[in-house]
Amino acid sequence: MLLFALGLSATVAPLTATVLADADEGNAGIASGVNNAIARIAGLLAVAAIGAVVSAQFSSALDKPLARVALTPVGRTAVEDARSETLARVDPGETGVEVAAAVEDASVHAFHVGIGIAAVLVALGGVLGLAAIRNPRREVRCEDCAGGQLAGQPADAARERLPVVVVPGRQPAGAT
Repeated sequence: MLLFALGLSATVAPLTATVLADADEGNAGIASGVNNAIARIAGLLAVAAIGAVVSAQFSSALDKPLARVALTPVGRTAVEDARSETLARVDPGETGVEVAAAVEDASVHAFHVGIGIAAVLVALGGVLGLAAIRNPRREVRCEDCAGGQLAGQPADAARERLPVVVVPGRQPAGAT
């Protein structure tokens, strides 16, 4: 999960910032909407695709060990129920230890495949983001920035000036 979180933080925020920075002010709302829509659709497609792969892996991993086991009617029903609930468990008391172990092993295998695919996709996204996303430097006029009123002024303008203290009966220095 830590790898997943690091991958998302390394790709999503810079990608969003780059997309929105590249759009001019008049199209910023459209760019934000398109970016959000693509992110949502990509997430849904990824969940569906990885779910299909996990389900296929579960079924495949379950078929191999059960091919050599004679299932009882209760065991057959439990296995069919497990197939409809990918990553399921069955009661060893009802189905037998060998069937329960096969279902659990298939679940663990399918889970590992799904997590492996997700980790590879996140790492690939991070590498692609690192290599392909460029943050172009924009020129910003100093007058448009906070503190820009000091730009172009002599260095003395930015220095703190000490207050002038006038002592009664004396003229300040430099006064004539």
